[in-house]
Amino acid sequence: MIRIIKNKVKIDLLFLIVLIISANLHLIGFSFSLSLIFDFDAVLKGEIWRLFTFPFVHVSFYHFILDVSAFFIFYLYLFENTSKKFLYILSSSCFSLLAALAASPDVYYIGLCGLSGIDHGLMAVVGLKLMENKESKKEGLIIYLLVLIKSCYETFLGNMVFDFVHINFLGTPIGACHAGGVLGGTIAYALTKK
Repeated sequence: MIRIIKNKVKIDLLFLIVLIISANLHLIGFSFSLSLIFDFDAVLKGEIWRLFTFPFVHVSFYHFILDVSAFFIFYLYLFENTSKKFLYILSSSCFSLLAALAASPDVYYIGLCGLSGIDHGLMAVVGLKLMENKESKKEGLIIYLLVLIKSCYETFLGNMVFDFVHINFLGTPIGACHAGGVLGGTIAYALTKK
C-alpha cells in the first residue's frame, strides 16, 4: 500500500496510515480514540482537536474497512503533490462537518466520525481530474455525477443509497456529510486547478 519511489517510502502515506491506525485503537480495546470523535459539546468546552480528528475514527471494523479502503484508493489514484492532496482532504473534511451541522440535528447529539465525507470529496476530485483529459472525459463525468447525485439523494431523503447492505454496522450515517465532502472536494479542485 505504501508507494515507494526511488526506494523511499512516501512520508505522507506513512503519516496517514499511522494517524488512521492510532485513531482506531478503540476497535481493539483502547478507549482514548473515542475522545477524537466530533462531539459538539466537547468542542464548545475547548476540545478543538476533535474538529480535525473526527474523520479518522470509525465505529466498527466494517466501517473502518469500508472508509479506509475507499480513502486509500482515491488518495493513491490522485497523482498530485502532497500539499494538494492534503488540501482536498482538509476541504472535504471541513465541508462535510459544516454540511452535517447545517442539515442534521443528530450531529449535535450523537456526534460524527468516519472518512466517508472525505471519501466522497476525493471521489469528486478524481472525477474532475479525469474530465481534464479527452480520453477519460466521459468516465470522469460519470464518476462526478454519480457521487454528486448519490450525495444529494442521501442528504435530501435522509437514506443511505446502500443502507440495506450495511445492517447497522456504520452507526448512524449522516448523508449531508457526503454532500459536504463533494462540495469541499470540488471547491479545493477549483482553487488548485491550473
